[in-house]
Amino acid sequence: MDEAEDMETEVRLRIEAAVRALDRRLILPLAGWIAMLEALREEPSEEFVDWFGIDRQDGQETDIGMHRHWRDPSKPFARTVAEGAHGIIVTSATLTDSTGDPEADWRAAERRIGLPWITATATRAQLPSPYDYVKQTRVLVVTDVRRDDIEQVASAYRALFLAAGGGALGLFTAISRLRAVHSRIAGPLEDADIPLLAQHVDGMETASLIDIFRAEEKRLPARHRRRARRRGRARPLPAPHRLRPHPLAPPRYSP
Repeated sequence: MDEAEDMETEVRLRIEAAVRALDRRLILPLAGWIAMLEALREEPSEEFVDWFGIDRQDGQETDIGMHRHWRDPSKPFARTVAEGAHGIIVTSATLTDSTGDPEADWRAAERRIGLPWITATATRAQLPSPYDYVKQTRVLVVTDVRRDDIEQVASAYRALFLAAGGGALGLFTAISRLRAVHSRIAGPLEDADIPLLAQHVDGMETASLIDIFRAEEKRLPARHRRRARRRGRARPLPAPHRLRPHPLAPPRYSP
């Protein structure tokens, strides 16, 4: 701007904040609507699937959106991740099928990870698992720990991990809870020479989380459901906004 040399820092920051607010509340939503209207005029694409969806909650329509997904999700993965990487290692206990034809199983696995869309060649490796899942796997459901008390949750995870000696898995629906538990149990597990890894996975839609919470609530006894509602923990989550940009979405509009 022309007055940059004489403008005070406080004034400049207010102007920049106003510009960002206009861009977020006006320009970005308007660009999304324009892109969607232009997409309606185009011929159907062979790469994408478009549809309209309505989200309902308690019998009320809460959100209406135009969605677009790739027909082959491995293509954006290959373009966004694989092409710019020096090398990629993909590991999975269930990457290949078990049809009895190893070559066909490997080809199906390579299609899943997007190998046909990149020029690099893959090196295959398959090793038998030393882990006896039938004899060594245990699923523990803990019901005497308050979920809203992070100290109790962390203590339960610490006790379970120490008892297991490693090889345990904790699942969280909020990164803040994961960090809080991690900070409380990292020291004791390190002293016991148990490695502790933390990973945050994005991409799960809010609707999927709502379904998980509702299914979990239905499994609780009636008295526990009433108690959870009184504490405000069983209230439904807000419907997701359908115009948020996604890193793997096509550039014309976001799902």
